[in-house]
Order: sequence, then structure tokens, then C-alpha cells
Amino acid sequence: MEILKETIIASYTAGFSDSVVAVKRLRLANEGSARENIHEFLKALSNLKIEKNQVSISM
Repeated sequence: MEILKETIIASYTAGFSDSVVAVKRLRLANEGSARENIHEFLKALSNLKIEKNQVSISM
């Protein structure tokens, strides 16, 4: 069963003030983007209205 069918795209920009080295700015931008995407995913997940009877855990 699918409960969340949404593409989450969140960007992040690392500026020149973050690092003068381009490779480090790219890494910072990628890390920032990953953080923002996770944040947006968790926000979308918390907004779902899921009832107890809709969830089961089996091991």
C-alpha cells in the first residue's frame, strides 16, 4: 500500500561566503540539499492522517 506519492525537491545554495574553494562549496550545497529534502520529507510524513487500523507491523 502506498501512503505517500509525492516527489520532494528542496534545493540549497552554498555561497562564496561559505567557502572560496569551489569543490567545498559543491559539497556543502549537496549536504544542505540532502538536509532540506529530509526535512521536507519528514514534514510531509507528519502531515499524513494515518489511522491505527491502516498500519501493521510484522516481523
